[in-house]
Amino acid sequence: MGKKTRNKKTAFAEALQDISKEIYILKNKKKTLKNRLDQINRAITNAQNTEIRLRLKISKLVNKEARLSKKRGNTQLRLFNLREKLAKVSRLKKDIKKV
Repeated sequence: MGKKTRNKKTAFAEALQDISKEIYILKNKKKTLKNRLDQINRAITNAQNTEIRLRLKISKLVNKEARLSKKRGNTQLRLFNLREKLAKVSRLKKDIKKV
């Protein structure tokens, strides 16, 4: 074999070795990026699950607020009616005392 052939083979072997190193580095970077992407996906999923739970809680609270508001309205109406009855009784008492 001539010197040129040996130099070409050496250069070719070195080029293959450099390519192998680069492939190894790229595979590691790909693995790192994939792991990071998986972490981000898990974080997004957790955030979405939290959002769903919070929306359900808010919905329950809104329903409870509506029920309490209705009860408050009913209670205020009953209180108004009681006050009217008390006023009527007071008028009747006064009328009876006059007689």
